[in-house]
Amino acid sequence: MSAFNFSLFDASTLLYALLVVVISYVALFIPSMMVTGSKPEGIAKAISCYLWKTFGLVLLGMSVVQLTISIIGDSLPEFPLLSALILLLVTGIGIMVHSSRILATVDHASVMVPRLVFTHTIEVIGGLIAFVSALSLMLGFLITERIDGWQMPVTMILLGVTMMLSASLHISAKNRNASKAAKKRK
Repeated sequence: MSAFNFSLFDASTLLYALLVVVISYVALFIPSMMVTGSKPEGIAKAISCYLWKTFGLVLLGMSVVQLTISIIGDSLPEFPLLSALILLLVTGIGIMVHSSRILATVDHASVMVPRLVFTHTIEVIGGLIAFVSALSLMLGFLITERIDGWQMPVTMILLGVTMMLSASLHISAKNRNASKAAKKRK
């Protein structure tokens, strides 16, 4: 029996990624079709955009966490690593902006379920990251009575709180827009 190996270009990793995408489509498509006024093409476009936004968020998180740890630690990485992190940052932002631009063309009914799943998932993951990082920082201090290696937990707390707040603001803004649209229809 071989141990689990995570390599980006390993065949099993690509198979797992494909499986996650297919399961995500099925798990989101069925409840989305139950929303009155939703269209299959719009639902597929919305699910695709939110999967791409998730990928962009992962790229963004990888670069921002490393850059923040470096800045808090008062040392910037060497130029090749710094340029790679900036490339990840720009690529993640580009993917997220492009996906948001495409989502703006999808009708509200088709995008409702994927948006709710995405935003609440980001909110919960952000809360878990912040909670576990704060707990790790406090337990490390209580056990060792020193604060060594505080940069990573503080960075992760900042990331988690940012994820929670941005998801909450996104949900509030979409709810406000939906209530305005409902008032106009009356």
